[in-house]
Amino acid sequence: MLTALGSAGVLAVLVQTPGLSHLFGCRPLGPLGWAGAVGSSAAATATSALLSAVDEKVEAFVAKRTAPLKAVVKQAADAKDKLAGQLEALAKPAHG
Repeated sequence: MLTALGSAGVLAVLVQTPGLSHLFGCRPLGPLGWAGAVGSSAAATATSALLSAVDEKVEAFVAKRTAPLKAVVKQAADAKDKLAGQLEALAKPAHG
């Protein structure tokens, strides 16, 4: 967070200083430009925080819903392995 604020501060100085801004091919922002820049940044930050919380809830929901399915898949894999072992035993010729 501190790094982002520091970067924004340096960018603001570069954009708002007339000689530097022209050197980088831009011009100082007016109040409307600053409102748009700060508003967009705040909206992006808020959206990121909101989506992070939603992501955690969705992840917990999916884990809860898929747990029974994972158990069934494991049982099926175990049954397949057991059957493969039995078929292999049946396929071996009896030594008599």
